[in-house]
Amino acid sequence: MGDGVRESVDEGLTVERSDAQQRILILAGRGRFDDPWHDTPATSYRVASILGGLDGVTVDVRSAAPDVLDAVEQADLLVLNFSRPRPGFVEAGLDGEGGAGGASWAEEVIAGIASWARRGGSILALHQTILAAECYPELANVLGGHWVEGTSGHPPIGAMTCELDPGHPVAAGLSTVTAFDERYCHLSTSSNIDPVGYVMDDEGNRFSAVWTMAAHGGRTVVSTLGHGPESYDSPSHQALIRNAARWLLA
Repeated sequence: MGDGVRESVDEGLTVERSDAQQRILILAGRGRFDDPWHDTPATSYRVASILGGLDGVTVDVRSAAPDVLDAVEQADLLVLNFSRPRPGFVEAGLDGEGGAGGASWAEEVIAGIASWARRGGSILALHQTILAAECYPELANVLGGHWVEGTSGHPPIGAMTCELDPGHPVAAGLSTVTAFDERYCHLSTSSNIDPVGYVMDDEGNRFSAVWTMAAHGGRTVVSTLGHGPESYDSPSHQALIRNAARWLLA
């Protein structure tokens, strides 16, 4: 991967530069945080490769799992790329329960992420993470929005355009993102968000698709783009992801 860069696979992928000063941790959905519609391991590794090109960073990919909170505490930027609890996992107890008061480990992980964010942590939340936020109000509070089952939706996946506000650092050098992707519409969003990008549905209605928020005490960027690995083939989408990371790490 070039001079000064090391790649290894243990829990996931590590892209490390010899002059690394800041750590980016990507939490990928597996097990109960996986779903049938999104290839979260594949998109997580694509995002890791994109962010690994930034100067002065280390990028790790880990599963959203019971033992991940120690790694969260060491992160300078947390990238969330997981989905709502997978049907059947919770009911069947396939990945274990536990914790004080009978809380599941998943609830403890979400609470830990939200607490870290409120203490000033920086979060970049991608695509299907907005589905998880519907199930976990603490997560929705730090993201500034969530999916609403029965109301939210998207037109068929295909070539799409996301219009950006060129005045925001997250959109630096960009006026649009074009990619093969989904356009999430009719999400529930907080009045505290600062919209950066918009998509339109097939009827011409406009919806926030990329936004920032800082009302909870930390710094958050939400991008509802990124359904599959092919979305990250787009140079403009790659630039958006790098811009967001730079702004969050600044």
